[in-house]
Amino acid sequence: MKYLLIIGDGMADNPVPELGDRTPLEAAKKPVMDRLAEQGKLGSVVNCPKGLPAGSETAILSIFGYDPLRYFTGRSPMRRSARSAWRAGIPSAGTRRC
Repeated sequence: MKYLLIIGDGMADNPVPELGDRTPLEAAKKPVMDRLAEQGKLGSVVNCPKGLPAGSETAILSIFGYDPLRYFTGRSPMRRSARSAWRAGIPSAGTRRC
């Protein structure tokens, strides 16, 4: 069995009246993601432990098997890693399209 994990970090938004009270993600044309959602299994999970900020840093650590209560030290290390990757020529996830 093959797995595909789509981490929708930063995808949350509010409904926009000009889009028929849909969010930008709901209004966007995204046939591949729509097909994956229709044919796959969907779920959600709370992966930010109580006492830590509910944000990308704690969630990503948890998703990849690290205990945020043990390894989360703040935003700075992840920002540094992202900046280092960018300087090394590694494209950001924002450059890919679904």
